[in-house]
Amino acid sequence: LKNPRSALERRTCEACHGPGARHVANPKDPGAIVAFTRDANRRPEQQNAICLSCHTDGSRLHWPGSAHDGEALACSDCHNPMSRISSTGLLRERDANTTCFTCHPTQRTDFRKRSHMPLFEGKVSCVDCHQPHGSSTDPLLRADSTFDLCTSCHADKRGPFLWEHAPVTEGCVSCHLPHGSNRDNLLVT
Repeated sequence: LKNPRSALERRTCEACHGPGARHVANPKDPGAIVAFTRDANRRPEQQNAICLSCHTDGSRLHWPGSAHDGEALACSDCHNPMSRISSTGLLRERDANTTCFTCHPTQRTDFRKRSHMPLFEGKVSCVDCHQPHGSSTDPLLRADSTFDLCTSCHADKRGPFLWEHAPVTEGCVSCHLPHGSNRDNLLVT
């Protein structure tokens, strides 16, 4: 690199993959460099530690202990920095939705139901509502509550109203399914 941002970045390939001399001498030796695959010689947490040595900013603040960290996912399960499959985030698939659906087929099915969030229409994405690198809420929401999240787009439902809709105080998901339903307006029943 002509203008590295750090000493680690100055090491280029070896910053992530470790010393390359053994790999050059014997490219077929799987232990010669650090690989980032499921069948690699390093556990996911070891692989992630290498990624997190540089990627430590705000969006990964809640990664330790998050649902995805707890499932022992490696960064490389969602990301592939060595290819340009996606236009953003160096994802393993063409976009965030396709990447998420590799592990979340139930949600993909929900989005195909008669009443659904407009995900396949390209109006929303999984990462508009969820922070895959972890958050302080469950299930990895980008807001403090489902009410705050839902009303960030559906401001007309926020209120205050003269006659409040009682379930609003409990949260939108007490009556509405967040991804899709075969009933009108994403209703549970």
